[in-house]
Amino acid sequence: MADPAPFPSDLAQVPEGERIPEAFGWAPAAWALACATFAQLTAFQPAKLDGGGALALGGAILGAVLLGAYEVRRRGHPKAMVRRGSALALYAQGRLDRQVEAGACLLYLRHPTRTWGPILMTGMGTLAAGSFLLPGGAALAPADRVTAGLAALTFAALFATIIRTRLFCEEVLLPYASGRGYQHVLIHKREVPRIFRPAA
Repeated sequence: MADPAPFPSDLAQVPEGERIPEAFGWAPAAWALACATFAQLTAFQPAKLDGGGALALGGAILGAVLLGAYEVRRRGHPKAMVRRGSALALYAQGRLDRQVEAGACLLYLRHPTRTWGPILMTGMGTLAAGSFLLPGGAALAPADRVTAGLAALTFAALFATIIRTRLFCEEVLLPYASGRGYQHVLIHKREVPRIFRPAA
């Protein structure tokens, strides 16, 4: 049998059907929302901000902006993998990053408590924060209701991203070219057999 075709340097030259795209959760967006919640809480507190409070407010705003920009950027430049024969290629920003043996790749395994623990905690946080918004609940000032709403959205976003990334996706570990350590790439579970299938 002839050797598989070599990997082109440009991902655009790889047919769509051969690509194994990177999957994403919403963690950066959720943490950006958490920073925005903290900033809103700090900005509208009754006490006058001192130097430390102003620094914390500025840091929270900067964090929200940077995390939001990172979320947009990473989704605009997703990685992709391509399996040919026994080799696996990683493409980053549309260019061939490196080629490794598929047999050298691993799946990242977590203890179930590291999945279900965060799911339960963020789910309870969503319910707790959302309870302040229920009709007939505690009388809150408008700013406090906004804070409660932002907190509920933050916990809900974290809850959703953990469910997606832990239950519907897997992390593939690709060895670095230097041979030191592995790069984590998140993919949908349905794509896993395409990476770890036996070589033809």
